Amino acid sequence: MIAIYAEKPDMGTKIAAALFGIPLENGVVVTFSQLEKYERQIKAQRTKNGYFKIRYQGQEAYVTWGYGHMCTLKELPDIDIRYQNWKNIPLPYIPDHYELKLLGNNTKQYNVIKNIFKRPRGRAACASAGWRSTARPAR
Repeated sequence: MIAIYAEKPDMGTKIAAALFGIPLENGVVVTFSQLEKYERQIKAQRTKNGYFKIRYQGQEAYVTWGYGHMCTLKELPDIDIRYQNWKNIPLPYIPDHYELKLLGNNTKQYNVIKNIFKRPRGRAACASAGWRSTARPAR
């Protein structure tokens, strides 16, 4: 299985449509050139599932997406309430392990992404074009 992560839902939709087509629940497979025609059904399925299940190079693939910055590292008061006052922080403070804190209301999509990325043999991360990246295999 291949997991493909897109930075935003719209990018995930275009990637899925370009690689294989988006299989809708009614059996129609929407190609890239048909995206506008089926926009309402695609958005409904995208919202419901949080991913598109497609085939890519003969393998099962899941295309999923984030919503911009979905999480951050926990801050010290999130780790220990005593650290709300900076005077109580033992400096230098280096945590034993780092934990994530979700931003906004992203729990459902975060769990979709986490479950998809537990199983794959191959991964790809796709971000907006620019100096950072376009589409490349994730490590």
